[in-house]
Amino acid sequence: PPPPPPPPPPILFFFNVTSTMVLDCCFWVAMVRLVFVRCFWRAMKSMLLKANPIHLALLFFIFPILSVLMLLLGVPASSHVQLLILSVIIGWVSYLVWLWLAAKQFQQRIADQYLSLHAFFKRHFIAMIILNHLIFPVCVYWNLCSMLIASSYHYTIYIVTLVAVACVYVYLAMCYFISQMFLVSLFNRKGTISACIGTMLLFLFMIIGVWFIQPEIQKLYRRD
Repeated sequence: PPPPPPPPPPILFFFNVTSTMVLDCCFWVAMVRLVFVRCFWRAMKSMLLKANPIHLALLFFIFPILSVLMLLLGVPASSHVQLLILSVIIGWVSYLVWLWLAAKQFQQRIADQYLSLHAFFKRHFIAMIILNHLIFPVCVYWNLCSMLIASSYHYTIYIVTLVAVACVYVYLAMCYFISQMFLVSLFNRKGTISACIGTMLLFLFMIIGVWFIQPEIQKLYRRD
């Protein structure tokens, strides 16, 4: 058999990682600039916070819905890869914007003594964006590159594991703080441990939680 091709030089791996980081940063900067345009922001707030739960569920889970439709119709997914990638981006970005708008809506309804909840939510939300969309993909790519260069032993898997644990932690903490804000906006006090855990699970499993959370958000939005 022919000998395997030599691995690309390390400078190429460095260039790929750097270009990936730059492109990802440019993408999120563009998204932030687009989201914070005043007219677009108001339109998104009105559309997402007033939407019916079924419409919101269709928006958040457009990727699995398209996948099931393609499976039922016998359409190969490989022929519509770009459409599936676009559906993932639309669903995830819509979910993130909805979380941010819901937190801002809860902030307007809670007393001053509970405003620290929104500050904690905002910190973990930003940390989740940075970890999940910048640091974690770069670490995974770095680990794959190290496996190709030195397949016998590579320590980067431990870095990927630590970053993955950090991603899970900040996401759970973000859901905890927004669930506390949700309970305070409804009852003007922090919920019990059982109520907080139940609400947190609703935010974690949005395919179920959207049917319970969105009607209450609609009521809060109409009051304001």
